[in-house]
Amino acid sequence: MALFHPLEELGARRMKDHDGNRVDLKGFGLLTLLFFFEKRLLRSVKTGAGDLADFLKEATSDVYRMTPEAYLSCARDVISQFRPATGLKKEWSYFSWATKTEETLTFSYLKDHSFDPATNTQYYTLDQDGLELVFATREFYREFQLSIDQLILRKLLEKGEFTGALRQINEMRIEVESLHERNVQMSHELKRNIVSEDTFERYETYLIDAEQRLQAEQEEFNELETFVQETKTRHYYQDFEERERRSYELILQVERELAVVHREHSKLLTDSIRLKNTALKEAQESLYAIGLDLFNFRKEIVDRTVSEPLPPEAMKAFLAPFLKGGDPGQWSLLTTLEAQSFYEEEETPDRTFMAFGEDTLSEEVKAFLRARYRTYFQQVLARLTPGVALPLQSIIDEMQEEEPELLDERLFYQFWMILHQRTPITGTTTDTRDMADTLDRTFVKTIQEMLRYGTLNVTEIPGDVIQVTERFAISNMELTLKEDL
Repeated sequence: MALFHPLEELGARRMKDHDGNRVDLKGFGLLTLLFFFEKRLLRSVKTGAGDLADFLKEATSDVYRMTPEAYLSCARDVISQFRPATGLKKEWSYFSWATKTEETLTFSYLKDHSFDPATNTQYYTLDQDGLELVFATREFYREFQLSIDQLILRKLLEKGEFTGALRQINEMRIEVESLHERNVQMSHELKRNIVSEDTFERYETYLIDAEQRLQAEQEEFNELETFVQETKTRHYYQDFEERERRSYELILQVERELAVVHREHSKLLTDSIRLKNTALKEAQESLYAIGLDLFNFRKEIVDRTVSEPLPPEAMKAFLAPFLKGGDPGQWSLLTTLEAQSFYEEEETPDRTFMAFGEDTLSEEVKAFLRARYRTYFQQVLARLTPGVALPLQSIIDEMQEEEPELLDERLFYQFWMILHQRTPITGTTTDTRDMADTLDRTFVKTIQEMLRYGTLNVTEIPGDVIQVTERFAISNMELTLKEDL
């Protein structure tokens, strides 16, 4: 009962706004507790009287007409009620019929956190008794219960009450199971209850908020596990008396149980993300299908158009969504100057392995391709050393400084694909008459003539992709040249 004493003192005060309405200072006290509780959940440590005054003004400006200075004065009065200006704790004396003596209770609702000398601002944070008063005066939604349990667990760990911490972790495990059941129920509700756009937006907002809350709880779980690990290490190097040995065993049990709850909570976060990305999308598609089924073209369009004398401008806008988009009646002369492809476009996409060329290509085109391949391979030979692995990344890095125009050519990347497919390539002259592709034979002969000796191997580096330009990307490769003895 003594915990509520500051609220009763605020309720006994008399204060009026500019219109003569009495200000509910007890309600201001409750709003102050909720304000500092929210700041603690958000880990916002720099909270002063000015921030509280802004919050009170935002929450009550439609009820009371007060100046910013009056709100700031109210904020300071409420803070001084929860935390006296002397810095001492709140005291409440009573006669105990159990001990037949006068006893005194002390409470700490708000405590100093830090001070900013530059702005002469004192920052506050919610203390343990303030947290208890918030729990005693507010019925929270079940979704926030896990965040509250995490705050209580941290306090228990800081005090060394590991037995109570185990009970708290067990409650957290039950809460995670309840949230999991809530997610399953939500997935069914999404498919069953979404019949309008307003309902869809309400569920979407709920799922987005739930995901953000679960991510914040994940961060708190990580901090709790780090704190338990540090506590375990500190107890490990202490003397092992009987009490310390028992504490160490409890810490190990806390670590195991907390890891189990953390793992289940991670699954809960994954399910929440999947629920938002899949079930919500399916519900939206279902809503779209319902709209199509309920849409009556004759009633919604034909009757409306015929019965109401709409002006031509309104008629055009009304029918625009149902008309075919117009085709442009002009074309740009610059299209005649665009680069022409050497290959004919296929009507269906080719899903077979890449072909190097066809015998129907003219000699002029083949000569052009041989010249380009020779230019590209010269860049390789200039940097290739026998017995030393050369990554494609280093070749491209140097070319970006020396000849960047080559990296914008599509044939450059075709060259590397063919080189990788035909590796190993030996510098000695080999018979290529069994190759069915003319360009394939030409490519291999060109490389052999320039290589002259040794065997070239080109190996792809898995998972390493080079983003050469905004348009082109290629897998990184490793080139090795082995000398033939």
